[in-house]
Amino acid sequence: MSASTAMTLHFSLARWCAWAPRLPDAAAWLAWAQDGRSDDVEHAPAVAAMAPMLRRRLGRYGRMALETLFGLGDNTGQPIVFASRHGELSRCLALLEERHATGGLSPQGFSVAVHNAVPGLYTIDRQVAAPVSAVAAGADSFAAAFIEAATLLSDGHEEVWIAVCEEPMPEIFATFVDEPQQAYAFALALRAGDEWRFAASPDTVAPATTDIPGALQCLRGLLRGENTLVRTPAQCWQLTAVDAARRAA
Repeated sequence: MSASTAMTLHFSLARWCAWAPRLPDAAAWLAWAQDGRSDDVEHAPAVAAMAPMLRRRLGRYGRMALETLFGLGDNTGQPIVFASRHGELSRCLALLEERHATGGLSPQGFSVAVHNAVPGLYTIDRQVAAPVSAVAAGADSFAAAFIEAATLLSDGHEEVWIAVCEEPMPEIFATFVDEPQQAYAFALALRAGDEWRFAASPDTVAPATTDIPGALQCLRGLLRGENTLVRTPAQCWQLTAVDAARRAA
């Protein structure tokens, strides 16, 4: 992946893994990408590969994210870019309520509420010295992860992992909701290449209302292998499947 003066990112997708309560495996995600289908029942992320002592510290948010990171296979030092708009907001809210009620905070609760806690626990469990960064850029947090990955690949890393995780905001924050609320996580293993291109779209039309958040629009395009105009509340992004673009030309 590289970034030009037009801020077009070039990359190849080596592997992917995604998880949501009604989309528990790759087959379910591929079906969803084609026609929006999902399971009738909700599942729980097992994170079976993780040590039980660490796994017990996690809520659903952390378990979703780690289910996808473990799903990429063995990490041998590949940098990890973790992206989330709000992080585990339900845990942060509980900590604030605890602070208000008691004047104190649970050290264990606080330790897993910080933004880089989830990928940090992954590296601890795997005992791997992988560089980890955590980004938050509003509804465009997933795009910030792609940009961060671009810089890492341009520095010479052979492969960079992106992990994106979101949960619906607690009801107390309902007035701030500006995009569809869903629980989901996905992880991508990116390599330098030109199978895909990703850039801010020159489209000046205000982003339209969408049925899924921007990060899932992007993932759906990747799973379909097709060009996708990704719309968020503030920005449009163009995901281009290079082979598809060449065929169209």
